[in-house]
Amino acid sequence: MTGNKRPILLFLLALAVLPWAGCTHFGPAAAQGKHPDGTGGETSYYHYSVGVLQNLAGDTDGAIRSLEKAFSLDPRSASLAGDLSSLYLKKGNVSGAIEILEKSLIVHPDDVDNRLLLAGLFLRGKEYDRAIEEYEHVIRLDPGKENAYLYLSLLYRERGEYEKASGTLKRLLALNPDHLAGNYALARLFREMKLERQSEAHYRKTLEIDPGYEPALMDLAGLHESTGKYEEATEEYRRILEEDPGRIDARFRLGRMLFEQNLYDEAIAEFLTVLEQNPGNRQTRLALGMSYFFQGKRLDLAEPIFLELLKENPSEETARYFLAATCEKQGNPDRAMENFSKVTPASGLYVNSRIHMAVLLKDEGRFDEAVSLLEKTLESKQEAPLYGALASLYEENGNMEKAEETLLQGLGRAPGNIEMRYRLGVLYEKMGQFEKGLQEMQKILDADPDHVEALNFVGYGLADRGLRLEEAERMVKRALQLKPGNGYITDSMGWVYFRMNDLPRAAKYLEEAHRMLPEDPTIAEHLGDVYLKMGRNKETLRLYREALKRNPDSAELKKKIKGLLSAPKKKPSR
Repeated sequence: MTGNKRPILLFLLALAVLPWAGCTHFGPAAAQGKHPDGTGGETSYYHYSVGVLQNLAGDTDGAIRSLEKAFSLDPRSASLAGDLSSLYLKKGNVSGAIEILEKSLIVHPDDVDNRLLLAGLFLRGKEYDRAIEEYEHVIRLDPGKENAYLYLSLLYRERGEYEKASGTLKRLLALNPDHLAGNYALARLFREMKLERQSEAHYRKTLEIDPGYEPALMDLAGLHESTGKYEEATEEYRRILEEDPGRIDARFRLGRMLFEQNLYDEAIAEFLTVLEQNPGNRQTRLALGMSYFFQGKRLDLAEPIFLELLKENPSEETARYFLAATCEKQGNPDRAMENFSKVTPASGLYVNSRIHMAVLLKDEGRFDEAVSLLEKTLESKQEAPLYGALASLYEENGNMEKAEETLLQGLGRAPGNIEMRYRLGVLYEKMGQFEKGLQEMQKILDADPDHVEALNFVGYGLADRGLRLEEAERMVKRALQLKPGNGYITDSMGWVYFRMNDLPRAAKYLEEAHRMLPEDPTIAEHLGDVYLKMGRNKETLRLYREALKRNPDSAELKKKIKGLLSAPKKKPSR
């Protein structure tokens, strides 16, 4: 998410061209009481003083006439030129303001205040090249003019010259490292440049200068949100709400972060609080309905929210999609199908809707209709999930060759799609073509060496076949480092050690995997195999029977149990 530069631009524009509001300074003649040539100075001062009083009384036109008379008597006065140009600007006479400043700067080229005002006028008129030239000139004349760096950086940013924009702000911070606006502007600029680490550093510096600076707190939370650091974003939003509980934008974002972390109960509480303050907010109502849906406990509360949103706006695609998904979860396939079918091709949820419809048709035994629906959708939407869903239908129906063909078609259109390539590798393994599966997994690991599923697939597959066991151990160990606490990878680790005949370590990992996934028959069988080799036949028999209950069609398990029951008892190995 890149920061929005418009609000900053408008704010600085306003600062750059603030109109003259009164007697801000006296010109040289006014200060001396005389004109530089020794004549008429008092008259110039008189008209200037009258103009000040007229401006204070709200008579801008009269003030302009008085200052024009004063300036005609004292045309070399830089301060009169500046004040008169400010009055012109107040009346909308931008060209007149520019003209008088340019004439004055011919006489007084080093007048920093008038050059700043002229730069602001060019900025207001979007004459960016001329504004940049003036701000650079100001900085050369007076490097301490800090606001000039901010305006100049913003102009470079507006033109997409990010290196110059960041360089300008770095020049400012070299003069004043604790400049609040400078650090904040650089943080936003770095975020727009996708330099998240540097952006975060300057947001934190901004908050070190002013810990309660809410724009930086909100932006830092948004940065964490956009980079997937949901826990950090959650903490930032909580900090904002501690200071200002009424910030419903921060509370909504907090709810969204809790939702992303699957903390649905907490997300629901935040969304309900937002709705107490703003009951009609559609975005929050939709988020609340989705939270109830994914929470799964109160689908009865989700459905009326989606219905109400659709009543207000029948073209609300997200509400339509989740209403259909709610009906599907509630076991009402007809209503689900009806609502999924109303999601239009323009919606980002159209493809998912068609996949859900295909699954509903397949569950009703209408396999050919499910395939036809996905094939027809592929005519207009060649998207990876469609190829994957169609391949799954073919695979489930036992047509492995057609599943392979479909995935290869999808990869032909999107060769970089890792999910489809992974599914193809798994399909090859199911087809008894493990080497071809390994080749697909290697392509994935070449692109992403830390792809957990591919690492686990290769490690387990090699170990299961007794091949390259050290390589298998290395791969599964890496997968477990990347995804600790995963029961399936823990099972793979135990199976590697079983194949290496390291029974104590095999038992340790497989016991842990069985605790994590007690319903999985394969893990129970694996642990039984280890116990059998360790001579723990009683425990083995219990595990085999447990696995058979969950996989009653397994001829292999039946054979193992029969063999165990007929085998003579052995003493446990030590």
